[in-house]
Amino acid sequence: MIKTLSASLKLADLHTAAKSQKNVREKMATAFLALIKTNGVKDGNSCKLDIKLTREELASIIGSTLETVSRIISEFKIECIIDERDKTLYVIDEKNSFHCLIINTL
Repeated sequence: MIKTLSASLKLADLHTAAKSQKNVREKMATAFLALIKTNGVKDGNSCKLDIKLTREELASIIGSTLETVSRIISEFKIECIIDERDKTLYVIDEKNSFHCLIINTL
């Protein structure tokens, strides 16, 4: 129960942080980094997000639209930042990919 409450609190904190002055790609990268930290499971060279979130929930967390979140997830797939297998997201080389994404857009 404490683990569930902790995860909920972290998602609420992520939601608040995502409302800052970042662009949507930065918000998505920050959200994925936070989700990796709280719910990531190392899987070879990638990190499996061991949490089921819909695109609508991600959009709500970062304060964006479903369409924008879907577009950015597609872009991340094309850029080989994330992969999707069996409706589960895997983040490839999260430390370099997302940190560079956030730093390069500042």
